[in-house]
Amino acid sequence: MLTIGFVMDVTLAAILGVSFGSIVTLFTKDIGVLAIARTGVLFVSASQPLNAFAFIVDGLHYGVSDFPYAAYSMMLVGILSSVIATCYEMASKDAARNTVAAKVAELLMRGLVFYFFALLFPF
Repeated sequence: MLTIGFVMDVTLAAILGVSFGSIVTLFTKDIGVLAIARTGVLFVSASQPLNAFAFIVDGLHYGVSDFPYAAYSMMLVGILSSVIATCYEMASKDAARNTVAAKVAELLMRGLVFYFFALLFPF
């Protein structure tokens, strides 16, 4: 399940990263909007495999009725990502960059929390 999800999401990220430049011009010709959209697509393409992994792990835990893990991990990740987002906001006023950095940090923390919970509480 994880291997299939990872392969599909890396493929989707590659397709999106390669084809986005031509697709986005169907919607706008404004250079400023195109620059922001290109920044966004890099974030989406890079974080897609991490995001899919998080959804797969969440689905596995809900499937085996491991609700305490889901509750604790979501609270821990929420608190840590809020602290990181606040630190980014204090360091820089670029809202788009702060949002992307906070989301990437949240996705990475979800993976790390899953890894450490799996070590501490094996199935």
